[in-house]
Amino acid sequence: MKNTLSKRALFAVIYAPLFLGTAYLGHIFFAVFLAALGALAFSELLSLSGLRVTAVRRLFFVVWFFLVVFFLYKSDLWSAFLAFLLFSFLNAVFETVSGGVEQTLERFAYPIAGVILYGFFFFSGYLIRSRFYSFDDPLLPFILTAFPIVTAWVTDTFAYFGGRWFGKRPLAEELSPRKTVAGGISGMLGSLFVGFLAYLCCVDMNAAWTFIPLGLIGGTAGQLGDLFESKLKREAGIKDSSHIFPGHGGAMDRIDSLVFVFPFFLAWYAVFLKL
Repeated sequence: MKNTLSKRALFAVIYAPLFLGTAYLGHIFFAVFLAALGALAFSELLSLSGLRVTAVRRLFFVVWFFLVVFFLYKSDLWSAFLAFLLFSFLNAVFETVSGGVEQTLERFAYPIAGVILYGFFFFSGYLIRSRFYSFDDPLLPFILTAFPIVTAWVTDTFAYFGGRWFGKRPLAEELSPRKTVAGGISGMLGSLFVGFLAYLCCVDMNAAWTFIPLGLIGGTAGQLGDLFESKLKREAGIKDSSHIFPGHGGAMDRIDSLVFVFPFFLAWYAVFLKL
């Protein structure tokens, strides 16, 4: 257990500054980082479903990745989105027609599901950051982008330690035996705390008071994302989506909460901040 915690802490020391650093720099830096995480998670989802990730498919992902990022670099969001959809559809069709007649529906459905999940993750995260360039305060765009990221992390951390210290009653035993009601409540308290801190940082901003309930909603969405991925891994009979991140599993494990949190925050900002 101590060895696992040490690995998790060491990885977090590298991962957290990298994530927040690219969020601070914004534009192409943040786009590349999000796209890399999304592509890795997409690849893991296909492997988890039993579909082979061949060398040709990896090359496909690389071309897809650079094309989307290129259009974003040119500030052409619609072209990036269309390129994303086109390559995703071609990927699903290729997977369907290249694997014989067995499990045809699964071979088409999993790539499409990956597009929906990690497309939402990528574009909602990028849109949150890119829509804030018009603000006069250069620090404010970073705060508003870091808010959902930190909410997901703090919720996960509070849920982990709250479950270890106080957890007795399972939260969703069939999906994730180690998750407890106490852990879930602890995670919600953590997200509420982050929402309050975000309010203090942006107290002079219109509708800043909404950040407190938004933190709570973000914590709920993050835990739903965690349970959703647990369901996928449970059906596949595995604990982690991969082992590329020491102590943390794979890219799917790292962004499972943000896949749900980013879209909620983007919608909330659009309604209350009129973005």
